Amino acid sequence: MMVRGTEFFVFYFFCVALGLIISGLYLIIKRFLLRHNGTPVTIVSILPRVTKEIPFRVIGADRYIYGYDIKYILNGETYTAESVEFYIPFAPTSGPMVQFSPTGVLAKNGEVSIDNVTITIEYGAVSIVLGGLVLLSLF
Repeated sequence: MMVRGTEFFVFYFFCVALGLIISGLYLIIKRFLLRHNGTPVTIVSILPRVTKEIPFRVIGADRYIYGYDIKYILNGETYTAESVEFYIPFAPTSGPMVQFSPTGVLAKNGEVSIDNVTITIEYGAVSIVLGGLVLLSLF
């Protein structure tokens, strides 16, 4: 028989695990769907930008989540758009890691996905694995 307080923690961690799994699946599926239905473009430049500040501080790590502004060429015209990919620095080095590929895919929502950049898929996979580990620890 479980103590009533224990039931709450089991339910809480079950919800956390489901949240991690769902968010990981969202990141992976969003990138694949955007790339599948998009238009190929030639990338001119990729500039990092701060998209969000992390509310907690880790000693020696950066406290920002970085996104990218991408200049690309489509039908001879140059445009600027936000990228699907983002970067969270975990190493003690500060600043964004600038990804580069000469090609990308313009999605219908106006975002550009950079070819040969798998960081978003890696974040999704790590989120799914962490959610699975939390679920396994409950049983």
